[in-house]
Amino acid sequence: MEAISILSILFFIVTIGVEIFLIVKFIGLCNDVNAIKSYISGVSSSSGNPISIREVKEAMLTGREEQIYLAILERLLAVMKEYDLHPNGKQKIEAAERMCAILGRQLPEQLRSIEAYRQYMQN
Repeated sequence: MEAISILSILFFIVTIGVEIFLIVKFIGLCNDVNAIKSYISGVSSSSGNPISIREVKEAMLTGREEQIYLAILERLLAVMKEYDLHPNGKQKIEAAERMCAILGRQLPEQLRSIEAYRQYMQN
């Protein structure tokens, strides 16, 4: 009888150890995902806030033009996907065009209007 209770205690301890190990691994994976996101975006303000002209100019000074350009496109693409939910979607397109002009770049034709985006996505 004592052997069974000792085995149950050992099993319980091992189970707790495995659970702790899995929790630590899960937390590590979450941190890895956050690190990958920040590496891909390359922009300090990854919270989804609008990119400011100041950030664009700072990116130019530090040689991060391509990263800020991609961030502008990603945020504009997010607006396009939910365009009907954004009351100021047209202003966001215009703001993205202005920021791209500062960078000496242009928006892709498919992101210059909601109609062009929808037509592109349907084809």
